[in-house]
Amino acid sequence: MDVTQRSATMKILILGCGQAGLEIARHAKAKGWEVIGTTTTPGRVAEIEAVCDQAVVVLGSDREGVKKAAEGVDAIVVSVSPSAVRSAKKEDRGPIYQEVLVESGLSASAAHDRVIFCSSISVYGDGTQESGKFLTEATPRAINDEPSTIFFSAGEDAAMQAARGTVMRFPDIYSDAGDFQDRVKLALEFMGGSTPFDRADAYHPIHVEDVARAMIHALENDVEGVFNVVPDGVVPAPTVGEFWDKVSAKHDLPKLEFRGEIRTPLQQSISEKFRATGFEFKHQISEVV
Repeated sequence: MDVTQRSATMKILILGCGQAGLEIARHAKAKGWEVIGTTTTPGRVAEIEAVCDQAVVVLGSDREGVKKAAEGVDAIVVSVSPSAVRSAKKEDRGPIYQEVLVESGLSASAAHDRVIFCSSISVYGDGTQESGKFLTEATPRAINDEPSTIFFSAGEDAAMQAARGTVMRFPDIYSDAGDFQDRVKLALEFMGGSTPFDRADAYHPIHVEDVARAMIHALENDVEGVFNVVPDGVVPAPTVGEFWDKVSAKHDLPKLEFRGEIRTPLQQSISEKFRATGFEFKHQISEVV
């Protein structure tokens, strides 16, 4: 692990400007950095230009397009995210995750030697390959047939082909308490009231502000390697079922069904390695439970 303080301003390309990507852009701009943001949707250009210095319409799988967008930047941040609605069914997730996660990682590592990839703790599956109470970066990634586990892991490997690669493993990302109500409504309206997650797994989401702070910290301090970035405070994480049942009850909505396809660890993930680089979380699960 290499941690070196960077003092100069930076120019970065953010590949994928969804919720996390735009928040990363806002934090980068607040530091005076130059930011290029990408989207696959022409209709979002104005939204991205309101935050970034430049918006580029390009697919993450477009090697030449990404390379051109990355000309002159100091780093590429890969914050692409597969559509929750389009990838709700297991049979649909494989091709979508391959296209979005793996191909974007390959394009980024081919275009630049400094790449930071936003990954997921779903690479650990249910975490039962670790017999201990906690999961660390030394815990092996899971081997199963779930596309989320398979293709986030493959996306990590693709991004780490860069000479100076970094992988940040995040849990579920939220922006405020209203996020959770909206997600229940989305699942009820577009997914038949069910989700691919397992109600027995631990649920310890991360605030999007901490996602952005973590990414800026990694860039600013030249942090390289693989890191769990999961709020790991003293409050035990609830289970997925416990948390979402509370959200449904609070807003008088039907309870969701959980199909148990996408697994996240049953136990708490520990972020000691990343905190050792000087990072501290601002938000904890206690704010929303």
